[in-house]
Amino acid sequence: MAKSSIPTTGPNFIKTGKNLTTITLETLLEWQKEHGELYYINMGPMPGFYATADLEMVEVILQKEQKRFRKSSLYDGLALMTGKGLVTNEGDHWLKQRRLAAPAFHKEYLANVFGLMMEEINTTMDHMGAKVGEVIPWEEEAIAVTMNVVVKGLIGSTLQGDTERFSDAAQLGLAHAMRLWKDPFFKFTQHLTEAKKKFDRENQFLGELIERFIADRRKTGNEGKWDIMAMFMAARDESTGEGMSDEQLKDEIMTMFLGGHETSSHTLSWGMLRLKQNPEVVDKMREEINRVVGQGPLQYEHLPKLRYVTMVVNEMMRIDSAVWTIARTSLEEITFPNGQTFPANTQFMIPIYAIQRNPKYWENPDQFVPERFENGTPKGPEKLKFMPFGAGPRMCIGWNFAMMELVSILTTLIRRFDIEVLTDSASYEAAITLAPTSPIHIKVKEREMEIA
Repeated sequence: MAKSSIPTTGPNFIKTGKNLTTITLETLLEWQKEHGELYYINMGPMPGFYATADLEMVEVILQKEQKRFRKSSLYDGLALMTGKGLVTNEGDHWLKQRRLAAPAFHKEYLANVFGLMMEEINTTMDHMGAKVGEVIPWEEEAIAVTMNVVVKGLIGSTLQGDTERFSDAAQLGLAHAMRLWKDPFFKFTQHLTEAKKKFDRENQFLGELIERFIADRRKTGNEGKWDIMAMFMAARDESTGEGMSDEQLKDEIMTMFLGGHETSSHTLSWGMLRLKQNPEVVDKMREEINRVVGQGPLQYEHLPKLRYVTMVVNEMMRIDSAVWTIARTSLEEITFPNGQTFPANTQFMIPIYAIQRNPKYWENPDQFVPERFENGTPKGPEKLKFMPFGAGPRMCIGWNFAMMELVSILTTLIRRFDIEVLTDSASYEAAITLAPTSPIHIKVKEREMEIA
């Protein structure tokens, strides 16, 4: 195949604001419309990025030739928190850890975690039920329920009095890590303010908390435990018989803590605004929930039958993708199917948000239409037009857990309450995840159970 020139067109240095901190999601959509599915983001004296929404290129980067790429500097800041967890790890060590961790997220095993999950979901619903008629900040409830669900699923207990501190520390740490990537100068300027000291202090708190959980479990053992930490501790390498060290356990649990609740809570937060705009979707969910679940408690066996609720969750993740970008750096020269050849150390940004809003791939992409997932998620050549959990060998290992969590929370919420959404829109920050930065207020009213 003849080599073709790589693009140099794209937003200039003035438009990028000298760093990525000023780039909004709307900007990404505008640039995609103006420059197409491959363009160059000029960062002036700093290394620039090639943003690509070309699915063939994305497939090469994330699947076919993924070994020829490494995680970009986006993940360097995150590694300060997660060490060599699955999200930030590379190479053979990553593969070994992936194989050790994978069984804990198989659907068969997650059935054991479902009961733990529902305990926390029902506790949150009871908390909201005590506030009938009051104005409730939904984004705070979403963070609380997803954090508690992830913690319970991971370690089998709660954070008790440390929940709020843990949440605040996690959000501060993730914001700090993202700024290290977006703003090349922050690596130096963070020392001129209290930013680095605050990050180090909160990161130390998170690490020590997880170390305490691990030490306690080593003392008490895993007998009768069905949480994910028990599975991690029981996992053994097939060739060596070795298990995870305490350091590896800490890194993986920290990774699951941070990644497991952020994405889900933001999906639920933005999803609430979508439900306000589309009340007929709530009616359809209620009809299905009433028919499938009836008057008894939600059971694990109900989840595959809640097809429309699952479609709604998928559409929430498509239109407001909590993970809005993935970044990779080439380890060597790479030629793509279109003939374009890029040198080693080329940085690529895969703007998931823009791909999932691209009219080339989606009909009426700005409309909330759960029915577009009636036949499941995309397959074949277009499967990468929808990747809320990433794609390829490094796809999020906990995606089954996340889907179980989101469907269960949404089902329980819609089933129990009539919801009045008082907020029309919310501001956001495109940090590691797409986070709301202004309140999403709701009021709830208890519903009487229906039976089909």
